Amino acid sequence: MESLYRRRETSRKPAEERARRSKSARGQGVIADASSLNASCSFPGVLLHVLREAASPNSTNDTLAKVIERDPDLMVRLLRLANTAFYATRYDQIDESNLPVADLRAAVLRLGFTGVRNVVFTQGVCRLASDQEELGLRIIAHLLVVGELARGLALHRSKVLAEDAYFAGVAHDFGKLALLRVIPHDYFVLLQHCRTQGFTVLEVEWKHLAKKQPFLINHVNTCSELLRSYGLPDATVDAVTQHHDPIDINHPLGSPDASGRLSLAAIVSLANQVAYYIGFPDGASGRNPYSTPADELLEAAGLDKSAQKRLIRESIDRADEAMRDAQLPATVQDLNELADLERRTPIEWHSKTGVAPTLAEEYESCLTMLRLLRTRASVGIYDFSAHTGLPEIDLTARLDKLEEAGYIRKLRGGLPTEVFRAASRIHRDPPDQIIQCALSDAPLDEKRAA
Repeated sequence: MESLYRRRETSRKPAEERARRSKSARGQGVIADASSLNASCSFPGVLLHVLREAASPNSTNDTLAKVIERDPDLMVRLLRLANTAFYATRYDQIDESNLPVADLRAAVLRLGFTGVRNVVFTQGVCRLASDQEELGLRIIAHLLVVGELARGLALHRSKVLAEDAYFAGVAHDFGKLALLRVIPHDYFVLLQHCRTQGFTVLEVEWKHLAKKQPFLINHVNTCSELLRSYGLPDATVDAVTQHHDPIDINHPLGSPDASGRLSLAAIVSLANQVAYYIGFPDGASGRNPYSTPADELLEAAGLDKSAQKRLIRESIDRADEAMRDAQLPATVQDLNELADLERRTPIEWHSKTGVAPTLAEEYESCLTMLRLLRTRASVGIYDFSAHTGLPEIDLTARLDKLEEAGYIRKLRGGLPTEVFRAASRIHRDPPDQIIQCALSDAPLDEKRAA
């Protein structure tokens, strides 16, 4: 089922998308140093300045707060986060009263420099993904889920390590998002090759990317160069870039070092493997590279079944909230539902919904329409046509049904310039119900009456 969509996706891009990728391909050169990389993939606004200030050994609460004040949205987010239950109790030895925080400097004190760094980095990563298509959104969902899982695993042993574990989790595959911006055409083709041929990203990067981009080499090296340019210490960067190291089944969270600290790289490796296990892979690899079941590793790490379920549920919920806060066009839950549908055949869909079996291409086209609506801020009629391959009369009929049912709304124009946006209901109702509506042959009034 997936191969049909992938074939259409790569060969029948809408005109503006083809033009964008063609322009990107012409403009892609060899990235020779860190400054060229950073210039192509820098965080927007004052986020980079805040990140560097938070990493500076000479920074104080006052100097950090002054930089943050230049971004009102960031100020609001930090104040709100400082008053959540997690941070209100995290530093209870400093503020035993746990009174609400209304001052930015007090918020910085409660969050700590690592907490501020994590909020800024998460916001920056989400902004870099804001104009990405489905592939970029799946990568950011993976990063956020791994970050939350890593924080939860660290909290299982020590609150002190939790913030560093979260950062390492969110940053571990940051290089993939960076490469999608720096060399969009080449890297998009590379990731598509992984998805369709069953390879992991690292395998294909070593084979193809290292030859064309000897400085970048792969997403791990790209990530390390960017993090160092942001002023992060080598120890933090090394913990992020070692997440591909194998997991010790006897010590899944790593063996404590001389100071008693667990290995950040081991925590991120375990969180990454759990993310694959629960249905949030990196969005690009064509297969799961891990053989040991994640529940066995979690049990070896000291988490019983109830603790495992709680860790997974809370991690997904917090990652979902982060994507909503960033106003991305899709959430973790959206992408998870789409992944479930992608794995289902038309016959399996029929057995679940009770709707008469349809041709595979009809189900495929409706799934593609739903994917576009859930992962883009708006979708033009040309986008629908190019991705689904439907005749204009069939496409218009299905869009009319979805519009009348309140799943989409038309933004502007008549054919051929119609543009649609997903309504909030499309994120609330079960995907099966939405596809059933689009496939229904009966007029909607008759369907509602029935």
